[in-house]
Amino acid sequence: MSNEVKVKRVKPYPFPAVVESTTVKIPVEVMLLTARGFIARVANSAIFHVGSSCKTEFELPVFKRILASPLRVIKTYDRATEGKDQKVERLVEFHFEMPGHELTEAISKFMSQIGQK
Repeated sequence: MSNEVKVKRVKPYPFPAVVESTTVKIPVEVMLLTARGFIARVANSAIFHVGSSCKTEFELPVFKRILASPLRVIKTYDRATEGKDQKVERLVEFHFEMPGHELTEAISKFMSQIGQK
């Protein structure tokens, strides 16, 4: 019998988050997370205006730690997929507003753990 511990690999991206904008909670998929903010895939029906403020809450996949922060919308990206059923993929870039030490430290540890620079 082996004494080795099996480590389960967890895919870091995408992971679910919730963005709350004017009392509406919108589920999103975080595609990339940095200490400054994140880029998320949102439903086509969700509309975000550049410069608007909102809040987020998400759980880091590797650490199972729940983080929350106020956000500001920086950019929006719409991209049409090719093929028979053309769909629009909507991405939104959010930046953390006044990220606390706890948030910044948790994200830095997450990025280090998954090998992201």
